[in-house]
Amino acid sequence: MILPKLIELRHSIIQLQKTNLVYCDPLASALLNGLQTRYGSLLELEMSLAKDAATAAISHPQFKLRWVPPAQRELFRATFVECLNVESSSVTDDVAVPAVSDDEDYGNNETAANDIQCGIVETCASSYLADPDRSLGMLHKFPLVKSVFIQLFN
Repeated sequence: MILPKLIELRHSIIQLQKTNLVYCDPLASALLNGLQTRYGSLLELEMSLAKDAATAAISHPQFKLRWVPPAQRELFRATFVECLNVESSSVTDDVAVPAVSDDEDYGNNETAANDIQCGIVETCASSYLADPDRSLGMLHKFPLVKSVFIQLFN
């Protein structure tokens, strides 16, 4: 939950500096330098370091993707869907998919179950992110997201 607040704080301080502060400009600069020194890699949203923190923030209904800069939303959305895919593969109640005969896969040896599961996860993620409800109770409507939320916040 701290990542969205840190990004919001940095943005607010930068906006304050743009107002041509006279007496508090050194304070604003010191605050920005301190944030950069302590949380620089997180604030720059480097995926290798911020992946778990970002996924946790996205799985929280209060934040979702609202805090992510527009240029990086698709990247973080894909990371969230990837996390949901991993979680869905570990869940035991898989979707029943009719068997596909060798003639129907056109020699690619692909199973329809993987395609359907990915489609279900993608739909779940899209529905969750589009839902305007910000309460924690809304996670009951999205058990897969709730599972990721609980896993990441424990």
